[in-house]
Amino acid sequence: MRVLRYRDIYDRMRLLFPYFTYEFGEARVDMWPVTDGKETFWAMPLIVFLDARNVPWSGGDPLGRLVGYALIDVYHGDIQLIITGDDYFSQLFKKVYSEYVSTEVPEWLKPQLRYPEEFFEWRVAMYNFFHV
Repeated sequence: MRVLRYRDIYDRMRLLFPYFTYEFGEARVDMWPVTDGKETFWAMPLIVFLDARNVPWSGGDPLGRLVGYALIDVYHGDIQLIITGDDYFSQLFKKVYSEYVSTEVPEWLKPQLRYPEEFFEWRVAMYNFFHV
């Protein structure tokens, strides 16, 4: 029998990968179930916010990026990271965790992925703020 100490996925992800954002204000980042036909996973977007207070014209707002997705096995709790970003943080994350990270999105997963709604709304708000 396998017992998971951190059964809450958000707590486990926050413990293992503290660099990412798991909350937008009061709400948690949305995750959704995906399946390959045999196994079921939770798909969680990996979003990072970098401090940009010292960047000119940033207005003190952070720089947000969608780095990729985490696939969390529903039954066993195993975590697989799929990095889709091509920015500096994504490249750094790939190097540090190279044995745990995949850059290829499986074909079965492509039609089930979606862009995080919370992050989309944040980007629209930033666009509306800076685009005058």
